[in-house]
Amino acid sequence: MGASTAAKGLPAIGVAEEERIFVATQWQLMWWKFRKHKLAMLGGIVTILIYLVAIFAEFLSPVRANAIGIGYRHGHSALIHCCK
Repeated sequence: MGASTAAKGLPAIGVAEEERIFVATQWQLMWWKFRKHKLAMLGGIVTILIYLVAIFAEFLSPVRANAIGIGYRHGHSALIHCCK
């Protein structure tokens, strides 16, 4: 089959490589294609980092989620002023 792909203008690959492609699962084929795309890899890394920050948000936060500042304990709520 290597000769037929070369005749079509595609790069010739070895028999072992063709065998590897024919027995690969869909996930393997997608991963091989995804791994070659640099922008997709960058997007995947950024997505993983966002998920990690979301998972560990409580640990990474500088203050507790239920902490209340002492100086704002008796403060009034902000009033909305409308222009005339």
